[in-house]
Amino acid sequence: MVFMLQAPMGYLVRTRCSGGISRQRITTLQDTVNYETILQICQEEFTPPVDLLEDILWRIEQRVLNLVPDALKLQVVIRKQNPPLAASVQASQVCIDKTYSPDISA
Repeated sequence: MVFMLQAPMGYLVRTRCSGGISRQRITTLQDTVNYETILQICQEEFTPPVDLLEDILWRIEQRVLNLVPDALKLQVVIRKQNPPLAASVQASQVCIDKTYSPDISA
């Protein structure tokens, strides 16, 4: 799953999650990753605004892993368009790109 969210104040959030499907036959939304919930998590983490994008990144990661405990890979990128810096900068960005070990006890 990959999606992008235009967040408040010129932020762009891209999320990519793989894994999270532990059943061979998928018949309901509960059998797979609910993209709408991940989108909602990203939106909620921008309210209220915080000073450090790294903090938002960490909170998104923790909430997605709680939602999708069998995730194998997660990438979250937060990009700030035209950040308020002393120089002319088009964008700044922070990201996590992690691979998780599958739970072999399941």
